Amino acid sequence: LPFPFSCFGAERFAMSGVSVMRSCGFINTLAFGSECADISLLSCAASFLLTDDFKSAVEEKMSADRSLGYARARSTVLSEKIGINLTEPNDILGVEYLKALKKLRAEGISPIALPRTGAPHNGTFSSENGTASASYIRRAIHKGNTGEILRYVTPETAKNLGCTVKTDSGLLFRLTVSAILSLGTDGLSDIAEIPHGLEHSL
Repeated sequence: LPFPFSCFGAERFAMSGVSVMRSCGFINTLAFGSECADISLLSCAASFLLTDDFKSAVEEKMSADRSLGYARARSTVLSEKIGINLTEPNDILGVEYLKALKKLRAEGISPIALPRTGAPHNGTFSSENGTASASYIRRAIHKGNTGEILRYVTPETAKNLGCTVKTDSGLLFRLTVSAILSLGTDGLSDIAEIPHGLEHSL
């Protein structure tokens, strides 16, 4: 995916990816990792998320509790209405893939939920099967720990990662915050996916 689309949140990221696959015209399967690996359960959640009942329930939740963000309201409504606890990151993205398939009417693409095993999302590593999360590998890159990287990726990938520019994440964060604050309310409101009203809170 082009850079802007690959950096979107789960919903737009999934929609962008499925749109590309559908446009290709020859892709018939979409496989994704999932903590629960229950395609029926995830498909049920996806269908409910596209209903007016879901939208109304979320609006009611957020109106009743102004401190409740959209993500928490969505999770609460899913749990209360259809008994699904959607909290794991890969399950959340998987549901967005399924939503995109339904919205685009991509009937020719069959979804498959593959069980995620080994290290959890944003975790360290799994001693059981020797897998590491992307977060763990990024930390190893930041520390310049080449030997650790080679334990978990292919030689070709390790070679490419060797060209990665090491950055001071703290400095990068401060520069990013400074750039955001310098935009002002009008500039902030023009940024894609900025929640409505957030520009007045910074």
